[in-house]
Amino acid sequence: MPDPQALLQDGRIVLRRLMTSRKTAWFWAAALGLFAMAAGILLLAVSGWFITAAALAGIVNLATAYTFNYPAAGAVVRGLAIGRTAGRYGERLVSHNATLALLADLRSLLFGRLANARHATRNSSHMHRLVSDIDLLDEYPLRLALPWLWALILLALWLLL
Repeated sequence: MPDPQALLQDGRIVLRRLMTSRKTAWFWAAALGLFAMAAGILLLAVSGWFITAAALAGIVNLATAYTFNYPAAGAVVRGLAIGRTAGRYGERLVSHNATLALLADLRSLLFGRLANARHATRNSSHMHRLVSDIDLLDEYPLRLALPWLWALILLALWLLL
């Protein structure tokens, strides 16, 4: 857990420092998401090839239909599907863990500052607004940042192709 005072600059919370305080977790979330994305793309490619090759083996000759190695291709398809699911699950697990840790840091910092404030107005509307703002920050990395990261990586790969 980073020092809560390291997240402050001139007495104000710096969100960039908050997001970069968990670099390792975000790196692993991005790596698992990239793995899941690659497995999904490979799954589409291999399953398309598998269906086409099986159809061609049946059309070309009946003897090739019997010798077509469908268990190996099916195993690759199943392996990629399991890898995609495991990668997506791991990415969600790690990114949720990082987000919840960020929220814990932010909440402890803010509520500590509110508790120590001498002239703070402590009515329920301010507390409700604070909690709703922190909950809104919860959605940022999971719903906005990571999907755009995957889209940009996919676009870059498409342009390189």
